[in-house]
Amino acid sequence: MAIKINTLEVINNTRGLTNIIGANGIYNSFHSSPFVVTTNLSFSNSVQTCVLTSNVSFSISGATEGRTSCLLLDRSTNYHTPSFPSSVTWEAGVEPTWATYQHWQVTLLTGDGFQYGSAVGFTPVSGGAPTESITLGGSGASPVTFFGMGNNGLYVGGWRFKADGNVYIYTQSSGETLYSSTTWNNISPSATNYVRFSNYSGSSISTSDSDTLSVWHALSSTRSCVWRDTNASTSTNTTGVAKVEISTTSNGSNIVATGYYEAEWLGDAGAGNQCLTNDMLVQVQGRTGLTRVYDLVVGDMISDNTMEMFTAVTHILKDHPREGYYTVDGWLEITHDHPMLIDNNWVLPNDYAGDKQYHEQDTDTVYIETGTGTFLVFNEDGSEQIIVHGDYANREDL
Repeated sequence: MAIKINTLEVINNTRGLTNIIGANGIYNSFHSSPFVVTTNLSFSNSVQTCVLTSNVSFSISGATEGRTSCLLLDRSTNYHTPSFPSSVTWEAGVEPTWATYQHWQVTLLTGDGFQYGSAVGFTPVSGGAPTESITLGGSGASPVTFFGMGNNGLYVGGWRFKADGNVYIYTQSSGETLYSSTTWNNISPSATNYVRFSNYSGSSISTSDSDTLSVWHALSSTRSCVWRDTNASTSTNTTGVAKVEISTTSNGSNIVATGYYEAEWLGDAGAGNQCLTNDMLVQVQGRTGLTRVYDLVVGDMISDNTMEMFTAVTHILKDHPREGYYTVDGWLEITHDHPMLIDNNWVLPNDYAGDKQYHEQDTDTVYIETGTGTFLVFNEDGSEQIIVHGDYANREDL
């Protein structure tokens, strides 16, 4: 319930402070909630966290006189390097030597039109940064894979390999998502490498959406292998596997890594109604404990594929009746057509090899879409969690 003073709202229904001179934000037990950031450091956030996936040049916003912000920085085990604007004056006039520690607590204070910075390092880097290594994942029998859904009879999705050494999942509906389980280079590449894509099995790679097949391309820019299915209207799964090779030379004379990457998708006839029962639980950024999916609203930030990363709820449909649901592992209540990530593979509940029970009864459910296309669901005490799909429905079918 919102709190008002003389009819003026000061705390809204999401526990955010509003209309208070000199204070704003969302507070939990009056402790500032951390905000996950990537490149912009906002002085509107008193505590921010960032895990580097590549070398990053931070920008600064909201630097109103007198504001302070703390950044909890993780350079990751790839030891990426941050840089800050020239407006930051560091303690004793010397910028920290970022290479000496993996984790840093960076405190910034704004004043006189400048930002004053200090930093404390944790987790010393022993032996310096790791030796550069070029690797690719998967095999012909067991490729690296991700699962997607057709939309209005169309599916466009695949893999993107970036100049910074990272690998991304791409879908036309959601854009790019960092695939945290695999990179092609463990650090930012020190030299230009070259990649070649070719069809290996299943559905063929789209030549109109991908870099030219069977040709070496410089990895100085983003390179893609993408599938396009204009008949994605069946309820059966379709797969395509690409063979990916990386060479240190432009003519492929020194191939240093070979991998296999798969896209798997389900057509519209198998999509559109995937749901959870009302009482399933998720973690919402800035809230204590777990929240029922029925109580979510568009814009809530909920746990994605780890409990330290959050994704926005972009679409939600409540009071959606279904004729039955599965109970998986004794607690997850989910409809038969809602994909779950089990051992790095997307499976439907009726195909799940573990404990499951089907309940044939009319049930109100909740349908959720998220920005990244996935989110975590928790059991009652938070000790178990399962990643489920959050980007699968043809909204016109709902």
